[in-house]
Amino acid sequence: MVRTRKRMTAVAAIAVAALTMGGALTACSSEDDGDSASAQETSGSESGGQEDEEQAGAETSEDADAAEDTGDAAAEEEAPAGGGTYGAGEGVPFDGDVTVTVSAPEPYTPDEYAVGHTEGNSAYAVTVTVENSGSEVYDTDMLLVTARAGDDGVEAEEIFDETMGSGFGGALPAGQTATGQFAFDAPADAAALNVLVEDMDDFESNGETWTLTF
Repeated sequence: MVRTRKRMTAVAAIAVAALTMGGALTACSSEDDGDSASAQETSGSESGGQEDEEQAGAETSEDADAAEDTGDAAAEEEAPAGGGTYGAGEGVPFDGDVTVTVSAPEPYTPDEYAVGHTEGNSAYAVTVTVENSGSEVYDTDMLLVTARAGDDGVEAEEIFDETMGSGFGGALPAGQTATGQFAFDAPADAAALNVLVEDMDDFESNGETWTLTF
């Protein structure tokens, strides 16, 4: 009887021990599974965050490039043509297959009835040549010729007398050339004359400038 109780007690002890070990193993397995899942979530979060940052950076760079391209295109579209500086005798293309040339300045003596000349100033004459190589008539009346003189760029007033100030003579047929003489009044100490020729019918151009030294 005593042996039977001892055997039952031993069996019960073994069963309790087995249950205890099984619970401990189950708990450890659960903890390991939780740690593994947590590590995977952290890794996925870090990887996803890095990908999001890289994608956001790429989109920002693309947006900046697109904005820059748009700005460059807008600047090119808004910037008017012309604005160059040329020397005496250089031919410059104008709208409609027209070429304009300005000669070197020559000292000029206005007549007694001249308008625009100030005593003590120097007068200079230039010849402006217009060549029409296009297929249509060109209206030379739309060409405006003005000048500035000296380092300060003061306005050189145009001189009108019996010889100067008649312009080109209006319509210039295709294949022909027209010349016009213009005289300007400049300060006595001026070393150069800046002659600006503008086509008033061409709204996309600022005209062209010839720098002519005396």
